[in-house]
Parts: sequence; structure tokens; C-alpha cells
Amino acid sequence: MGRFVRFAGAEKSIDPKHGADQVGMVNANGSEFDVNTSGPNNNAFPSFSPDGKRIVYRTTGPDGEGLRIMNIEDHSVTVLTNFYDNFPVWSPRGDLIEFTRKVGQDFEVFTIQQDGKNVTQLTHTHGNDTHASWSPDEERIVFTSSRMGFKDEAL
Repeated sequence: MGRFVRFAGAEKSIDPKHGADQVGMVNANGSEFDVNTSGPNNNAFPSFSPDGKRIVYRTTGPDGEGLRIMNIEDHSVTVLTNFYDNFPVWSPRGDLIEFTRKVGQDFEVFTIQQDGKNVTQLTHTHGNDTHASWSPDEERIVFTSSRMGFKDEAL
């Protein structure tokens, strides 16, 4: 028997066999909960396009890995990348998507166009650069980095 989630009066089935994380949406008032992805892959870290019609998210698992773009209206999915890419964030103008990619032993910040062209590596350093966000004018990207080590996290 499947598990069910009860949310704002609605029940949604969760497949206990697969049990992977999935992308879901809910209205700001808590109504109309909907699970948008399914299957054995772990799907996470969604970001809305500026027009609100698509989301970009990360997937990893037996069905492949990388970034995917989903059309919210018909749930069609387009493959954006096939690498272990993570933490995608759509730019304010909608022309670029920022994300993190593993390069050697480090994670670096990249951008890509929504059609999968012009992949550009923005950081080149030892350490992990990740969890980025755009400035409202799309002129800058802010991100976290372990370039100086994890001093604040040491016990």
C-alpha cells in the first residue's frame, strides 16, 4: 500500500518503492499541492523561470543526471545537461541559468542558456563554489565558497 500525503485537504500518493525526493508546488495560501516529478530519480532544487511557466531542477539517479526544464502547463521535460550539475537558478531576465558543476575535486559556478548552449565556467579555484544567486539587474552573482576552508564550521 502506498503512503499518502494529506495537504490542505488533498491527498497525493507517494511511491514507497522509489522513495526519491520529488519537486512539488503549492499555492502561497497552502492550497492546490501538486507533485510535479516522479520516478526513481532524486529531483530537487527547482527554480522558476521569470515568466513562471517553467522550472529548472536537478535530477540524479538510475534514469540519468543533470539539469531538466519542465513546462508547468503540460509537464513536458527537456534535458538541459547530462552531468552532475546542481543548484540551478534562473536569471531575472530569463536568458541564463546559473548552476554548480563538479570539476575535478571542486565545485564551480557556471551559466548556460535555456537552450543548452554557451556553457560558461565563471569560477576557477580550489574549493567549492556553490549556492549562487543573481543580483536583480543580472550583472552579478553571489555564491558561497570554501576557498578559505571551513573555519566557521569547525568544532
